[in-house]
Amino acid sequence: MTALVACAALGLTACDSFRRVERRSIAPDVLRSMGADEKQELREASPFLKAHMRNGDLFVLQEWLAGGDGVSGSGTRYDPSRNPVETGQFHLAVDSVAVFETNVTKTSPALAAITILAVATAAVAIMCAINPKSCFGSCPTFYVAGHDRPLAEGFSSSIAPSLEATDVDQLDVGVVGAGRFEVVMKNEAYETHVVRHVDVLALPHCADERVLRDVDGSFWAVANVTPPSFATADEGECVDALRATDGLERFSLADSTNLAAKETIEIAFEYPRAGRCGIAVACRQSLLSTYLLYQTFAYMGQEAGHWIAELERGDLGDAGSALVEMLGGIVLSIETAPGVWVEVGEIREFGPIAVDQHLLAFDAPVDWTGHARLRMTRGAWRVDAVRLGTLVGRVVPIRVPPTRVLKGDRADELALALLTDRTRSLTTLPGDHYTLIYELPDRSAHYEVFLESRGYYIEWMREDWLREENPVHLAQLFFDPASALARLAPEYKKVEAGMEETFWGSRYAKP
Repeated sequence: MTALVACAALGLTACDSFRRVERRSIAPDVLRSMGADEKQELREASPFLKAHMRNGDLFVLQEWLAGGDGVSGSGTRYDPSRNPVETGQFHLAVDSVAVFETNVTKTSPALAAITILAVATAAVAIMCAINPKSCFGSCPTFYVAGHDRPLAEGFSSSIAPSLEATDVDQLDVGVVGAGRFEVVMKNEAYETHVVRHVDVLALPHCADERVLRDVDGSFWAVANVTPPSFATADEGECVDALRATDGLERFSLADSTNLAAKETIEIAFEYPRAGRCGIAVACRQSLLSTYLLYQTFAYMGQEAGHWIAELERGDLGDAGSALVEMLGGIVLSIETAPGVWVEVGEIREFGPIAVDQHLLAFDAPVDWTGHARLRMTRGAWRVDAVRLGTLVGRVVPIRVPPTRVLKGDRADELALALLTDRTRSLTTLPGDHYTLIYELPDRSAHYEVFLESRGYYIEWMREDWLREENPVHLAQLFFDPASALARLAPEYKKVEAGMEETFWGSRYAKP
């Protein structure tokens, strides 16, 4: 969803200047295997060759030549934030490149430098072709043994180098003791992932407590965790779906006339206590935000690279912020006294893949009735559990970096070095997966484990999206979001029912 924020912030400053650009992504091994005639045809068709490096840098070469195990040419090197740092002659070893990208048309070097979106061709998964707005995506996915679904997704808001961010997700695997702990990181989408680090945060706790993370980033030991005694929404009673993180999610369908329409879940807890409390909400987004993000890319069309370039250069203001606020997150209110409602916090961490635990802490007054409300955009969230607990005290996490990294069955010393050096990064392509091995310290018999990942990702454009290029609709989405969300509602309703199945069925690499 915050990825949508980033796209909305791209603005509309050059709608009168549209170029038709056919972009092509080329894996290093493919370029290496090309014959001399193929390389010559590619060089003649593409005035610029962009090399996305495994360390996050970008080279834009002109008058380039490919031969042997390298590519040479004159051009400019950009750092991961896409600031130009060096101009001259370069020779790039093919093995140091994550992906090559070509622009088979003439364009300016300045724009070529930052049009970083590749195009996934008709070879994409069949299910993506059927419903292009529900194709699997949203950053690295993380798995733990014994769980078929990913337990975390990393930095899902970071769709460009300038939006690189740190993400912390709880791995809901129960009690973990000292010793070896493994996490599998996968790139299961048509995306390029640039990963700075992936550390485990181990939090010791007593046997009768949980550790949860507040929306402000602090960690709390929580006791007396109890499910609601009553819950109701528009569809009626729904308490059974909210008692535990068991995959039985409470969700609704979007409004058929307005994608920003709101709904409320009314909740009650027995025996409410005064003092420092917290309500934990386990949830993930529906695919509404994914649909809107992909629709934004589709409206950008061939000019998507231009808008990303504007973002990368920092030339844009807050265009589109009204759309973000209109959709919003999950707002919690409590009844502090009969008939008196007070808002205590909002969940704004986004992503449709993994259920995450969010703690909303508050000081409950003596007259608190135990009643609470969750208000959110209809059809935008899937809520797995809502529970009340007593906050015992803050907990300081123990940071644990990986001690080994496996690619397949073999140790990958380079990947380990990249993930443990904050000045470097590991770049992954569709289908890549790594096993990260951690050694939890012998300081406690009970750990709650969280995963902290940092990086960014590059979403690949799909050919099916490009057919919908429409600057007028893009402008409406940014500057008149109420009208845009009303206009898009019937279109979204046509595909909503099948989006979840299509999304999970279109992963590039299945577990």
